[in-house]
Amino acid sequence: MLVTLKEIAGYIRNIDVKHGSSVLILGSGAVAMAMCFFAKLKGAFPVIVVGRRDDALSSCLDAGADFIVNNTKQDAVTRVKDIMVGQGVNLVLDAAGDTKLLAESARFLSPHGKMATYATRGAGSLELNNFPGPGQWSFEFAPPDEVGSHQYLLDLTRLKAINLDLFYSHKMPFADFEKGFELLRNKQAYKIVFEM
Repeated sequence: MLVTLKEIAGYIRNIDVKHGSSVLILGSGAVAMAMCFFAKLKGAFPVIVVGRRDDALSSCLDAGADFIVNNTKQDAVTRVKDIMVGQGVNLVLDAAGDTKLLAESARFLSPHGKMATYATRGAGSLELNNFPGPGQWSFEFAPPDEVGSHQYLLDLTRLKAINLDLFYSHKMPFADFEKGFELLRNKQAYKIVFEM
């Protein structure tokens, strides 16, 4: 859990989320939750999460999302445009790992917005540079920075500025690790803390 949080803290810093940036996050799992939290710490508004599972989307609200959109139940582009009063967002962050969804997300962007991938890596995502968007948007690759964020996360924890309980869905004894992995496979859990 701490590795994920450190990586995402560094990623949000490296992708240059600023105070007042409008941010749309694709996906609603543990990475998306961490993106919500650290984007809000940077002063982003609004932070919008687009995902498929209501329970996971609800957890993103707890982690700081201002709006959630279930793209299996509503047209995400229409809903985001409503939230943004007809404007696009400054930044789309990929936490879903779905190349098709990432390509389609160009429709969410403001004319000079940018897309940044975290979960979609490799040659498949590079093809997105040729995807027609609404304007002169750019596509960014930002490395996560776990090492550089280590002390930052320790300080947030020490100062009680981060509630680590938000970032896992289950706590169970180590003897139940098979059950825990089954919960993860079935998407009934997003992070599990095994007690030893």
